[in-house]
Amino acid sequence: MKLKLKEIIAAQSSLRELLNQPLPVKLSYTLSKTVKKIDSEFRQLDEATTGLKKKYGHEKTKGSEEFMIPVEDKEATKSYKSEFDELLEVEVEIPNYEPISISEFENLDIKISPVHLSNLVGTILKE
Repeated sequence: MKLKLKEIIAAQSSLRELLNQPLPVKLSYTLSKTVKKIDSEFRQLDEATTGLKKKYGHEKTKGSEEFMIPVEDKEATKSYKSEFDELLEVEVEIPNYEPISISEFENLDIKISPVHLSNLVGTILKE
C-alpha cells in the first residue's frame, strides 16, 4: 500500500491512542505489526527532518545533536518549510500491508475520538 508521509504523521499518534485500548489478541497482533511497518518510515522521516534542521539551523547548544532554526532567520525558515512540505508529499510503499476493516471494531467497547478516527480511516483502517 502507498501512503504519503504526511498521512503517516497524522496516523501516528492516533494509532498509539488506539493501541492503548483493550483489544482482542488477534486484532492487537495485527495492529502491532502495522505499527512496526509504519514506525520504520516514521524513523526515516525523522532522520530526514533532522538533516533539514542541520542544513538550515544551528546547534541548540555546542556539541548537541539538537538543531533549531531561529525564527528571525526568515530565509532559512522559508527554505526549511518548503523542503519539509515537499518531503511530506513523498509517497512510500508499505509492503505487505492492507488497512484493517473498521467492522472489526464494531462490537468492541473502545473509545476513540472522532479526530483520531478520521486520522486512521484511509491509512490504518478502511470502511
